[in-house]
Amino acid sequence: IGRTCRQGQEEMKRGLLACAVFLTGALNAAPALAASALKLYPVRGLFQPANDAGLIHAAFRDAVPAASGGAYFQDEFRKAFPEAVANVADKDRRFTLVSSVQIARASSYTVDKVDGTVDVLAPVSGSLYFTNAVSGEVLYTVAATYYARATVARGALDAARRQAMFQEAWQGLVAELLARARSQFKPHTVAATVKRDWNGLYLLDRGRDGGVAKGDLLSDAEGNTLEVVHAAPGYAVGTASLGKISKGASFARETNADLNELKRPRVMVLVDGVPDGMPAEIVGQLFTDQLGARAALSVVQVNPLFTQVLETAFSSTALSNEHRGKRELPDYFLRLNVPESRSFELPSSLKNRSVRSYRTVATAELVDRSGRVIFATRGADRSDDQVVAGMALDEASRREVSLKNALLDLAARIGSELKFEQSTLALESNAPLRLQDRDGMLAPGAQLTLLRNIGRVDGIAGEVRVPFQDTAVERVEDGAALLDAGLALTGAPVAPVVGDLALVDSVNGVKTATRRRFAACGPAEQLGALALPAFGDLAYNGFAGAYRAPFYSPAVFARVQELVGPDTRFKARLAPVAAAPDYCAQAVYRIDPGPATCGGEPRVCQDHATVRITWRIRQGEQVVARSGLETKVAGAGYLEGAPAAARKNAFDSDLLDAAGKLSGDIAAGLNNQKFNSP
Repeated sequence: IGRTCRQGQEEMKRGLLACAVFLTGALNAAPALAASALKLYPVRGLFQPANDAGLIHAAFRDAVPAASGGAYFQDEFRKAFPEAVANVADKDRRFTLVSSVQIARASSYTVDKVDGTVDVLAPVSGSLYFTNAVSGEVLYTVAATYYARATVARGALDAARRQAMFQEAWQGLVAELLARARSQFKPHTVAATVKRDWNGLYLLDRGRDGGVAKGDLLSDAEGNTLEVVHAAPGYAVGTASLGKISKGASFARETNADLNELKRPRVMVLVDGVPDGMPAEIVGQLFTDQLGARAALSVVQVNPLFTQVLETAFSSTALSNEHRGKRELPDYFLRLNVPESRSFELPSSLKNRSVRSYRTVATAELVDRSGRVIFATRGADRSDDQVVAGMALDEASRREVSLKNALLDLAARIGSELKFEQSTLALESNAPLRLQDRDGMLAPGAQLTLLRNIGRVDGIAGEVRVPFQDTAVERVEDGAALLDAGLALTGAPVAPVVGDLALVDSVNGVKTATRRRFAACGPAEQLGALALPAFGDLAYNGFAGAYRAPFYSPAVFARVQELVGPDTRFKARLAPVAAAPDYCAQAVYRIDPGPATCGGEPRVCQDHATVRITWRIRQGEQVVARSGLETKVAGAGYLEGAPAAARKNAFDSDLLDAAGKLSGDIAAGLNNQKFNSP
């Protein structure tokens, strides 16, 4: 393992993706739990998804059986965290984190070399989770990939050698995950004191600025628990979840996040599409790591194999399945998709040299709990490698680098473009419930909470607004939104009165062009013979980002329910479908190739095409508006006689880039259309 990692460090100095670098010094750090009530229990198991879509090589399963792999992980975990407990006492269940390792990918491939040898690579990707045994909250997770490498004579790789490489990669991965965890897991306590009871709601003296956020579960020394249903900068409001809540009692939770992260709105990442050979879990974690401190969001992690982890823990500890916490889903979901990731190689004008290129595009849409897309953007990577006399970096590793670069670009764009703003809207009538909305911020289906200003409370600075009713927008009028009867948050219902408030989050201060609701009509329509399969994803992402109207993505609900089943300990309070749209948008594209042009010495050619993009706005079967643009595209040059497949891949990448930009420009122009005015 040490030899493999030294090779990796030398390659990384040259800017290449290589095996993990051990953080051995971190293993000697001060105990991570020295000032924490938390206890760590390593689960004796090696967890893998039931349906791995061929991502886990059969030789890995033979080389690292679940029983021995789980034993190895548990032993190594106890070396890294000697304070880990050997059992889980019932009294400690709320403060116990079950630690588990989960494998997402184990693959093997070869790269032929001109000297008759073969480079063999065996990457193994996995994640380490620290998950609360009662609530299912993931306090810490880290993902890594370890590459075991060997050079053998062509045809000399036998089953025993491949299994040995997988054993090496597995052990290297465990060491990397534990080293990072030892260095990064530094839990601390966030505490608040109950200052007052208001109609069955409890007012706490710390809010977002003190690390308390909506959805938090806080417990006192006796195990009584409250759930935070509202958090302002200087205070929070909770409701009893378990036991008795007393004035003056201190309630706390453990977290591994810093204060700046705790202040941000919470979001759950939903991975919708990934490149071939890459597991969704790893892509999601790579993106989350890139997002980091760049964006005004805090990611809520989900342990997808939590049920399997607990079942294994139940069999070897005093932990039981009788105690289950339930926590609230976040207010936002971020749909991540990688619709385009390809590579191709074209000859160059220099002898024995060619250029291997990588193209990756990643998109993201931020969706609220009503299914409305409130922000959308995309990132991309275009990388080129020189291939000399057939010698180059292995293609699989470089494709992974291109993916990381695209995710990095996407995260940077989210960080620079996404800004949250909060507005206060007042109730102007309570029969019916009518909310002021002069800027047209609300659309049918929008979910709101009504708040009552109760003045000052001892121990809390400033005036206090208390949430008392959840509600939703039924319909909109010019300058106002009408609300449904809603659901009381208080022990006894509190009747709304004129002057009660609702807080509305908006993005980037953009006012809507219309409050009519839009959604996608369906897949993009292709006219002509040339197809761009990734175009539809890019087109609808561009439409959602450019068109200032309520645009809905109802498919997000299915993805949320798929990710957060009942055993992940989330409340299932999402609406099953979004409100029916008033209009739908349909992307149509046509690409007409033109003749290639060649010239010069050596002869260099260029491909040409005309790209036409149209958006149709439909109301039922009727097209009520359409708008389109056309552009001429000239591809990058290539030597005459270059492989046809490589030429097509290269030109398709250029066409997709042009078509995606054109689609967004058309959508922005639709903001001036008057057909959809309220």
